[in-house]
Amino acid sequence: MSDPRLDRRHLLGLAAAVAAASGAALIPSAASASGRDPIAAWLDRHAVPLSRLDAGGELDDLRALRGIVGAATIVGLGEPSHGGRELFTLRHRALRFLVERMGFRTIAFEETFGNGRVMDAYIAGGPGDARAIAAEAGAPWASESMASLLVWLRAFNRHLPDDERVRFLGTDLVQLRQLNFDELTAYVTEVAPDSLAELESHLGPAGMHGVGSGQVKWFLELPAEEKAAVLAHARAAHDLVMALPEQSTVDGHVARQHARVVQGFYEYYSTGDRAMRDTFMADSIDRWLGLTGGKAVYWGANVHTATFPEVTYTIPPRPTVSHAGTGAHLRARHGRGYVSIGVVFDHGELYVGWETGSPRPYAIPAPREGTTDEILSRATRPNYLVDLRSPASGPVAVWLDSPVEFRGVNSAYYPERDAEYTLKAARLSAGFEALMVICRTAAYVPAAS
Repeated sequence: MSDPRLDRRHLLGLAAAVAAASGAALIPSAASASGRDPIAAWLDRHAVPLSRLDAGGELDDLRALRGIVGAATIVGLGEPSHGGRELFTLRHRALRFLVERMGFRTIAFEETFGNGRVMDAYIAGGPGDARAIAAEAGAPWASESMASLLVWLRAFNRHLPDDERVRFLGTDLVQLRQLNFDELTAYVTEVAPDSLAELESHLGPAGMHGVGSGQVKWFLELPAEEKAAVLAHARAAHDLVMALPEQSTVDGHVARQHARVVQGFYEYYSTGDRAMRDTFMADSIDRWLGLTGGKAVYWGANVHTATFPEVTYTIPPRPTVSHAGTGAHLRARHGRGYVSIGVVFDHGELYVGWETGSPRPYAIPAPREGTTDEILSRATRPNYLVDLRSPASGPVAVWLDSPVEFRGVNSAYYPERDAEYTLKAARLSAGFEALMVICRTAAYVPAAS
């Protein structure tokens, strides 16, 4: 069967100058005088072909990352949607390059802090099975690809001294696990035993009442006054821990972060404030690097990793939301010390549907004509890396500074509403230093516990 993307590319032959009427989706203009799409021609000049999309093999095709990243100490590796195998494994390869050749030593994941603690212990040589650990991860990461990443990180760390090992940081607050409470209680028992009874009086009401999304469901179904009481206990526990003499050790950092996560979890689900989640993830990264030093890779969705000052995204059936993502906060704090690299795909399958309780592979069609994803698919190379800071003029410069519209699928996918899954922002060049573009992704394979 012919590649629908290639067929479309040859049929279009459209110019890359794009009209941005009232921030609407990008619309290609008439063909240029030469009949050649100037954006496609620019991409062909500057794109570096990716030799493979799996996590293995030599890394020389990624050498351009050295110039793209430069002296940055934090690099965002985004993806348009969760649930794609190649969307994950390509970033695994990029992570290998950043770790093996550029000395990055923290992987800061769009994963909960408690799950990240388990993963960090495993890659340091601790007990457990990679598949079982991946199976207990947040739904976007509960895959065989995640298990393989953990195995690689553990193998990389095996013969390194402690201060040279890669660390795994969960930056997020969207789920709790019993470990959050156990490690918090153990810390207070050790450093402030007289405060333990008071801590437990607050952690009891705010403790675990379900596993994973079950905890979320439990809290959301509480009457309003009971929700407020649970949140008050979480805040009191947080304040108690923060009032203890500050410990400039990893243990002290971990305990305070557990307290922030417990409070943040209940605040997030009390308010539905999406913006606070991105601020929390940026704060998590900065606190960790303030403690450990070194360089970090921030792994998450494009909507989080991009540096757009404001991003507007729609994930049916939820309402449209606009706010600054984690990457925008990191850019504001670190300037060019934070570099944003996104991933885009044309078509394939995604393993999604966790929100409905029936996750499965969904076929994802090629994007609509004129969207940023579709325009990027016009390059001759099917899989490539492009530095968006490459010299550009005329229609290409206009395109780089025009409104952007990507597709972004999340925890639920309704095929009949495919066109509504969008990420929009003011200018493409404001969100990414570079993009990795691939033709097709397969759905990820769920981890076998």
